[in-house]
Amino acid sequence: MSSSVATGALDYDAALAKLNLLASNRAITTLFEKPRRQDTTTAPAASPPSSPSQDLNAQAIPEMLAWLRRAGYAQHDLAAMRHIHVAGTKGKGSVCAFATSLLRTAHWQNRGDGSERRLVGTYMSPHLVSPRER
Repeated sequence: MSSSVATGALDYDAALAKLNLLASNRAITTLFEKPRRQDTTTAPAASPPSSPSQDLNAQAIPEMLAWLRRAGYAQHDLAAMRHIHVAGTKGKGSVCAFATSLLRTAHWQNRGDGSERRLVGTYMSPHLVSPRER
């Protein structure tokens, strides 16, 4: 029994070591921050940055349009789609619950006008590609 406990502890330690090798959330989010201006009253840094910083947010729309084309859609096709895509690092579940509540409330308030009944559906998965996104 003690060998089982020892093996479990080693597996746990190995798992923690592997998790620590992954990029931290802060390391990823700093890639998208705008570069800060250096204070001109202080001495310049000892070594200049190895490459000029680029605004990764500026690439977001062209990149999304490329993925849209790859999926077989054009930008004008989006107007006919009746869905909300929620993405991001935190709060997707809360945003989806709030949007669902708003849509259901609007549906019941407008139901008396004889319009066709439309259902409101919500689908959320725990992660998009990998459990590390949770």
